[in-house]
This record gives sequence, structure tokens and C-alpha cells, in this order.
Amino acid sequence: SCVSFTWALYDSKSVCTLYDSKTPNQQWSPQQIMCGLRESAQVALHCDNVGTLDISYDAGQSFETLAIQSQWTIPVYAALDDVEQDTTVLRLTCADQGVVGGFIATVRYRGADYSTTQPVENGYWKVVSSSDEATIALVYSPKTAAPWHIDTAAIADDAVWIWNENIRNTMVFEFRFADLEMEAPQVHMHASASDIDAGVSAPQRVVMRPMFIGTGSLLVVSLAVNVLLACCLCKGRLHQEKKKGSFERVNDLEDALEGTSTA
Repeated sequence: SCVSFTWALYDSKSVCTLYDSKTPNQQWSPQQIMCGLRESAQVALHCDNVGTLDISYDAGQSFETLAIQSQWTIPVYAALDDVEQDTTVLRLTCADQGVVGGFIATVRYRGADYSTTQPVENGYWKVVSSSDEATIALVYSPKTAAPWHIDTAAIADDAVWIWNENIRNTMVFEFRFADLEMEAPQVHMHASASDIDAGVSAPQRVVMRPMFIGTGSLLVVSLAVNVLLACCLCKGRLHQEKKKGSFERVNDLEDALEGTSTA
């Protein structure tokens, strides 16, 4: 599995190494580039009555608004094109205005659905707070239950409505991608230039984020497609060169990178 990879020049040769971390802790070359994976996700939800969907890219330290729902019968859809699993957080603030309150949602990420569940602890949506401080005794209803009777296709059939026993209150829910337990996406080493240009259809599309590695900081930089292609293919070329026995010093560095360091 691969979460990031680096491309470095050493003795006029190219070294490309895969890592299971995005956090650099060493610098092996004055001209070393780290490429991280950036992914997409989709979220669909209903909030009865009104709500605000926010997103954080710094593990919940700050949020920005993605969407506002002013009519619960109209679903909220949001496409997330810059998901960092370790730091991306969704937060839904939902306010009930009487009769009955409710929140239901599905997040689609890496081909899997993550919905509101019964009990809420069995899923990845969590109750953060409630204006009436009632966060334990919750009421659950199926997706198509009264009074909602929704048929929103992007919300999974096994998703449930969640609220507490009160009305005219406000509840806050969060979804942290870091809570998901899954293998890192694979980097295909034999992709062609046309494959990289075209990409793959959401939600599996993977975008490379190039970065220069510094001893104490990261600087995000732009990188041409041919350099990204070189990053993806250079490991295969190195393996070919190993068979020829002509890159001993480069192979030693590659082994050191793979065996003793994480990016």
C-alpha cells in the first residue's frame, strides 16, 4: 500500500520510493520531491428542519461552510475533492423548529458507504453536542419512516434518522475520516500518460499533490504531468536496472530509503 512517494536525484540518477506515511522526517537529497495522495468523497444528507454542513482540513481546529439546508425535504449534496484522511472532518449543525427533528446521512469514500447507524456508536457519525444536553437517549427511525418518507438515492437504504426525544433544539454531528480503518490506496506503477491525464471516475479518483521536502517544513509546488509520470514509473525502471547490475549506489540508497526511513 502507498500513502506517498518521493522522487529524488542522487548521483545523477533517479530514486523513487513508496511510503506508508505522508509526514517527512528526513531529507535524502537536495532535490527531493514528495508526492502525497489526495482523494475525493461525496456526502448526501437531510436535516429536519435547517442545518449547516461545515468541513475542516485541520482535524477540527477550524471549519468552513460547505452547504446550508433551509428546507429539509431538499437533500444536501456535497462533493469533497481534497480529502486528507488524517485531517478532514465533516460537521453538521441541525436545528429543529418543531414537530420532530431528524438527521440522516451517507458519506461515500473509496467505494464504500458510511451512513448514520443505530446505535450511533456503531457508525462513524458521532453526536458532538445538543442544545438541551440530551445526547444519550436517542431516537432512531428507518430512512423511509414517517413523517419523512424520503427516497434520496445517494443515501443508503440502511441509513437511519437520528435525533433525541426533544424538539425545538439544535444537535451537532461530526464525521472524522481519520476514524475509518482501511488500507491505503494502491499506486499503479504501469499507468500511461493518457491514464494520468484522464484520471478515473469518482469516487476512486486519486490526485497527486507534489511537495518539496525541507528539514523543517513543506512547500507545496506545482509539477508537470511528465514528472508525475516519472514518479509513478521510476520504481519499475529501477528494478529493471537492478537486473543489469549498473546502479549499485542508487540501489543502496533505495534500500536505505525503504528500510530505515518514512517520508
